[in-house]
Amino acid sequence: MAVKTSPCNALYYHNTSVIFYRSIVIILQLLILGCSNSNKVDKDTNVNIDVINNVGFKSVFAKNGISVKLIPIEDNSYTLQVSIANYTDTLDYYLNSKTQQQSVPKIFFCADYVFLLTASSSYRYITLSYLDKRFNKIITHKYTTNRDVSSDIDGAIFFKEGYIYLYDLKEHELRCMRPNFNMSSFNEAIIFSGDSILIIDEREMGKYKKQDFSMKGNLLAPTILR
Repeated sequence: MAVKTSPCNALYYHNTSVIFYRSIVIILQLLILGCSNSNKVDKDTNVNIDVINNVGFKSVFAKNGISVKLIPIEDNSYTLQVSIANYTDTLDYYLNSKTQQQSVPKIFFCADYVFLLTASSSYRYITLSYLDKRFNKIITHKYTTNRDVSSDIDGAIFFKEGYIYLYDLKEHELRCMRPNFNMSSFNEAIIFSGDSILIIDEREMGKYKKQDFSMKGNLLAPTILR
């Protein structure tokens, strides 16, 4: 015997099927959105938003026209590019959303150069970039400062154009001095025994005190874009 289906029952089954399939589509859309959130990028700079939140900036610049910005390299990871005048250079950093804060550089601008600072328990690392107008290119140098536990000061040291610079991490100020001999090839310094500073060059070795850095450097206020 044939089973008769009323128009009301047929309409009920049709509506139920439509609701079911719509629910499936909505669930799939939510899953897709959930998977893509971790790769969401800023529409203006194409930088992963999670990386921006972790690093603290998309780009940083100062009134001297120098800027530092994140640029993608691979797998949602980024490095830093410095721009001075019409020249650019890619720096040796590897940053992503899981980078520890001590590995995210602090950026400092001066009149015609920029330096980036990272620190571990005993070491301070500086990357210095400036424009060499003789060769029309950006020059980048790296410097390491070893802070001994016997030191009363905390700083990072670098060299530029005849001057040795000390950035004081406690007082947040930059000071400099002109040494008695050329320290242009130095790349490591040691801070120890109160405020003693030992700077080791390939040919020379100089020992200084904090008060020897008697000239104050001028740090420019940065503008941070997030």
